Amino acid sequence: MKYSAFFIYNRNMKLNFIVGLLLLFFSVEGFAIRDATFIHRNGDLLEHQPPTAFRTFMARVSCSDETCAAMPFLRSNTSVESDQYNYYLYSDHFRVVYAASCGPNESVKNYAQKMLDIAEVAYQKQVVELSMNPPEGNEQYYTDIFLGKKSRNEDCRGFDYVSGEKVLWYDSYIDTFAGFASEHPLDEGVAYLVMNAGLTDQLLQVTLAHEIHHTIQFSYKHFEDTYFSNAYLDADLWILEAMATAMESIVYPDVDDYVYYVNRWYQGMNQSLDTFDGVHEYGAAVFPLYLEERFGAGTLNKILLRFGEENGWQSIVKSVVLSYGETFTEIYSGFIGAIWEPEEHFIHGAQFDTSAIESLTRELNPEVNITLNKLGIQPVSFSEDTTITLNEHQFSWTPSAEQGCSNWSGSINQRMLCRPAQKMVLFADRSQERVTTPFRTLYLNSGWNLTGFTTNDPRTSLDLFAQIPESRSANWSTLNEWSIENLAESETVINSLEPGWVYSAEERELRLLGEQKGELYEELNQGWNLVSLSADELTGEGDLEQFREQVAVDSGYSLRNFLFTVGEGWQGWHYEREVGDLSGIGGATALWLYLE
Repeated sequence: MKYSAFFIYNRNMKLNFIVGLLLLFFSVEGFAIRDATFIHRNGDLLEHQPPTAFRTFMARVSCSDETCAAMPFLRSNTSVESDQYNYYLYSDHFRVVYAASCGPNESVKNYAQKMLDIAEVAYQKQVVELSMNPPEGNEQYYTDIFLGKKSRNEDCRGFDYVSGEKVLWYDSYIDTFAGFASEHPLDEGVAYLVMNAGLTDQLLQVTLAHEIHHTIQFSYKHFEDTYFSNAYLDADLWILEAMATAMESIVYPDVDDYVYYVNRWYQGMNQSLDTFDGVHEYGAAVFPLYLEERFGAGTLNKILLRFGEENGWQSIVKSVVLSYGETFTEIYSGFIGAIWEPEEHFIHGAQFDTSAIESLTRELNPEVNITLNKLGIQPVSFSEDTTITLNEHQFSWTPSAEQGCSNWSGSINQRMLCRPAQKMVLFADRSQERVTTPFRTLYLNSGWNLTGFTTNDPRTSLDLFAQIPESRSANWSTLNEWSIENLAESETVINSLEPGWVYSAEERELRLLGEQKGELYEELNQGWNLVSLSADELTGEGDLEQFREQVAVDSGYSLRNFLFTVGEGWQGWHYEREVGDLSGIGGATALWLYLE
């Protein structure tokens, strides 16, 4: 039986409450899934709009002419078994409340007792063993568990609190959901639960483990900032829901109900990790589960403790993992490795469906760029030789060194050469990071071309010019010394070549990978200078004038004229006489410049 848990927070409707929910999908066949309309935080998908007075119930005010609900009960008081409104059943830390209209029903009482037993197991694991705070208000008051109605066709409601349409809305609500947790600020911060009365044993176990964890989260920080100054940010709610789902597996490792959501998460793992859409945040339980597995019991409590002091889930997690001597990037790379081989890291990992990885893989080539979502996990492959450039917010992961691309730069701006046989995973630590696959086109005329390599292409001449039949080169390190070599047989690294002559039997366009060199003419002297130059820099008089000004700044000399080759001939331009033609500059990537 599957469910989904999420928070409701609808300021537009001024409900002024936040609740943690576990959505239960029922079917006539028992465990099959059917579609359901989610109640979304922004209200756009709100299926059942509660009346304004519903907040009155959430605040659990005392009985009046129109409403009646159980007030928080001090644990130091003598237990009260019933009153005119409700029956009560107790354990060390919890109280189950169900309606007097149910009568002294033994089956209901037995179900209530089962809930108490399960709740104490969840309390023991989370509060005692993991050293987390008790549920909000539990130091003084019992944590109430209100027993919801089994079915609209039965007379027994969970408890009597109001009449008319409010009851009908609540009946519909609790029939749809397994349960929810909330806090009632008018009672000075005491948490409570409302649970469906028709849950099977395993679903009851994980639902209580989940919702009790929400009541524990309330003890570190409140949810509703209308009443409390210290409240969780909306952007942080996803990890609280993920942690509550993780608790299902931690408290009851024999129950695998959450795996359904993990498999849904795999299908959308390229979305931002902190996506909050009613599904993704529950499957994201794999992240806190990984942290707990990597650093041991108590890690999640450290996160909650930090939440008690500050906001911002990412900075909080960074500070926690740093306390273990790790960086966030290292941890996240390890997390990606864990979800690639989940059976090695998660108790139910063998049941995780990783087949979605292949369908999410994007094929990159020099003309395709991609955008990364915040900590979204994006697998990529390559259809041809491709370079990718990653900035300080972008990172890569590969299962092994053999599968990874060649890194040929420093750590700040990584540049990697990727081959068709290689695969990798990209991620970014902030939203909407664009990963580029830069390249430039080298235009060759038939015959000899005075040209240069204006990119930081890491490939050798052998790789590049093997595409060109009858390719030869005359290149030099000084103006007076030059040699001829067959580039197709050379191991010379392209980004180390000086400008020179390249022979091609016919006109060709050659793709140079990587980014354009930042400094195209590092040292300019008086007289003639041979420089590599991007063909895009000189396309008209305006560009030429700007280029001339830049040369003057770089060298201290004035540019008078230049020469370049077009096909078999020379073409030039002289500044003072304004003679020459720029029409052939598109085929040139090297120029002779005369400075004085």
